[in-house]
Amino acid sequence: MSGLELAAAVLALLEAVISTTQNLHGAYRQKNHLPHVCKRLQAKLLSIRDIVKIVKDEQVLCTPRVVDQLRKLERRGKQIKLLLHSIHPAGKSTARLFLHQFFRGSEDEQRLAEISSDLEGDKTSLIVAIQVVGVGLRKDHERDITYVTTASAKRIDDILRQRLKLHDGLRIMRVIEDRESDGKVSLTDEDLVSLSACMEPTIEGKKPATERIILNNVARFQAIQINAPLGEDIWANVDRLVVENNQADALSTQINYPMTLGAFYSGFMPHEITEGVVVDREGDGTMLLV
Repeated sequence: MSGLELAAAVLALLEAVISTTQNLHGAYRQKNHLPHVCKRLQAKLLSIRDIVKIVKDEQVLCTPRVVDQLRKLERRGKQIKLLLHSIHPAGKSTARLFLHQFFRGSEDEQRLAEISSDLEGDKTSLIVAIQVVGVGLRKDHERDITYVTTASAKRIDDILRQRLKLHDGLRIMRVIEDRESDGKVSLTDEDLVSLSACMEPTIEGKKPATERIILNNVARFQAIQINAPLGEDIWANVDRLVVENNQADALSTQINYPMTLGAFYSGFMPHEITEGVVVDREGDGTMLLV
């Protein structure tokens, strides 16, 4: 399967999963928090879908690194699809639906929240893989020079900046922007060293760096926006973290720091609990509605 075919397959899978999350959002009663978790998952999937659409339309972006990230997304999408179908109320009687909510609701919420956090990492990895593509990078073997065709690099850079709101754009632009050219920018040895550094981020000891980039998420009206892990802190070993240009509105809450599900439910969503009380039965921070 080619990179473009894989992108198309991942796109179709994402569309199917997004449709399922939309159905789930209104299917369960508000007595648990599953609809809120589904809404956050849907937002993540929509943002990833927009990125995959660009890859599908731009063959130059289908590098081995990007294709590898698409395969990971495909596996993740299948995992999410199976989970959503397992908790979908279709075909369940009212009694079965009530029992499922009572005994499995909290577990479903946690699994979906964990998947949402994993998706943020997948999204970041895909973005970085796209940003480091050497768009327009060419080698003239006869003249023994390396150069960049500025038109092709700038076109993709503009797409990333305008459609995905990635202010960094293509990393190759860090080397060639503001350079005069007739359509080609020849690269010196120093340019190549600089290009290698910015396209392969490292930390001390030459170990590959881990990045997380959370950009351009939008919430409206009574929205709660979660831009950080809930439950396990999967950011603990991240080397570079960027959280910017995320909006909220009206009666919104925006969370940009990791926290447990228990802390989230008890501290940020007390107004959503209309029946019963929230307790920590196991003493592990997992809060249950009883």
